[in-house]
Amino acid sequence: IEDKLLEEKTEESFSRVFDVKADGAFNLYGALKSHPEMKPSFVAAFSSVAARFGNRGQADYSAGNELLAKFVHELSRLLPEASCFAVDWTAWSEVGLPARSGLAALMKEQGLDLVGPTEGAEAFYNELRFGKGSEGLYAGRLPGYAYSLIPTPYPVAALSSDLSQGVAPLLEKVLDYHRGATLRAEKTIHPDTDRWLTDHVIEGVPILPGVLGIEMMVEAARLLFPDLHFVGVDDLRILLAVKILKNRPVTLKISAQGHTGRRPENRLVLVRIESEFIGPQGKRLGETRVHYDGTVILSHQQPSPQTRALPSTPDRTADRELRRNEIYGENKLLPHGPLFSVLQTMCTFDDKSAVGWVASVSEKSLCPAVNGHRLSTLPLAREAGFQVAGLWSILKPGFLSLPHGCRHLRHFGTPPENTPLLARTANFKVSGEEIECDVEIVDERGVVYDEMEGYYAVPVARIGKV
Repeated sequence: IEDKLLEEKTEESFSRVFDVKADGAFNLYGALKSHPEMKPSFVAAFSSVAARFGNRGQADYSAGNELLAKFVHELSRLLPEASCFAVDWTAWSEVGLPARSGLAALMKEQGLDLVGPTEGAEAFYNELRFGKGSEGLYAGRLPGYAYSLIPTPYPVAALSSDLSQGVAPLLEKVLDYHRGATLRAEKTIHPDTDRWLTDHVIEGVPILPGVLGIEMMVEAARLLFPDLHFVGVDDLRILLAVKILKNRPVTLKISAQGHTGRRPENRLVLVRIESEFIGPQGKRLGETRVHYDGTVILSHQQPSPQTRALPSTPDRTADRELRRNEIYGENKLLPHGPLFSVLQTMCTFDDKSAVGWVASVSEKSLCPAVNGHRLSTLPLAREAGFQVAGLWSILKPGFLSLPHGCRHLRHFGTPPENTPLLARTANFKVSGEEIECDVEIVDERGVVYDEMEGYYAVPVARIGKV
C-alpha cells in the first residue's frame, strides 16, 4: 500500500497498488475462459473492508479490492456450479502487514477489532461451506470508517420508532449494528413478559413457537436492510427448541450478516439464534446452544401473491375431519392455548394431503408493539400450516412430531385483514427420522401468500390410534 490522498497520487503509484489485485483477477478470468475444461469447485477472493466503506488515502487499494468483489460476482455467472465469493476482511492480527509493521498494536489502541488466524480460518471455512452470496463482510468495530459498528447496547427504538414498531417489534435491543452489513441483537423471553408463552406449553414446559423464531430471524434481517422486502428463507433449520425451564428467563442472541445475492435485486442475510445456559449462580454452563439458523432473502421488488388453481375440495371426500373442539384442550390432540388455537377445522383426504381452515386470531395478541403494522412472516397462518402437518402426522403414521426446518420458504405478500385463509399440505413423505411435506397458505380464491417447500418435522413419540 502507498497511502496518499488522491490528489497527491501519481498514476504509477495508483497502478502499483491497484494492479496487485486486478492483474491476478484478470489472469484467472482469462485462464478460465481459455480452458473451459477447468471446473473449480470454488473461487475465493480476499478483499478488504476498504472495498465496502473506503478509507482515507486508500482510493487505489479500495478500488482494487472492490474490483475483486465484483469480479467473483461476475465469475459466478461463468461458473454456475462453483461457489464464488469475496470476503471483505478487517485487519488480521499475528500475520500479515499490520502484524509485521507494528500497525496491529496501534489499530487495537484505536479500538479496531482484529481477526486472529484461528478465527479467520474458521470464518473462511464457514463461508466456504455455508455461504450463499458472492460477497461477505467480516469485521467488528471499525472506528475511523464512514460507518462504524455501534459497540454499546441500546434499544431497537433508538434506530427509530418506525423501525422498532414496523420492522422489528419482537426484538428487544441491538448490541452491534451496521446497516447492510452486520447486526447482533437480544431478546429475553419469559411468560411474565411474553404472554404467548403460556399458550405454547408442551408437557408443562413453555416453548418458543417455531413461527416466532422465524419471525425474529426475518426482523433481524430487515433491520439490516429496512428498505427491502421479505421474500423467503432458504435452508431454515430449527435445531433445538427454546424452553423455559424452572421459570427462568432465556436470553436469545440473534446475529445477522448481510451478503449480495446471485440476483442483483436480492440481498441474503445469514441469521442465527443462540442462547447460553446460565446456572443458578449466574455463571455460563456448557457450550453456546444454536436454536435456529438460515438464509433470509430480501428483495428490492415487493412480493406479489401468486394465483393457482385450487383442487376441487368440495368434490373430494375427507377420510377424517376434526373440529376445533376436538383439536385443542386438555387431553386433546394439541395442548395449545387460545392464542395458538389457529384452526377451525382440519381434514385429511388421503395419505398425501390435508387442509386446515384458519381461525381468525389477531397478531396484536402476539405482539402489542405492532401498533397497526403487520408482522413480517404471517406467523399465525404459518402456525396453522405447522399444525395441519402435525395433525396429519398424528392421524396417519401415528407420530407426535415437532418442526425441524424447511428447505425453501417463499413469501408472496400479506393478505388483507380478515381474509379467510386455508393451510394446505401435500406430498407427505415419511422416513424413519423425518416427516416431510409442502405447505401453502392460500385464500379461498386460490391466491397463495406463502409456501414452504420441503418442510420437515421430527417424530418425538409414537402415539396410539386416534
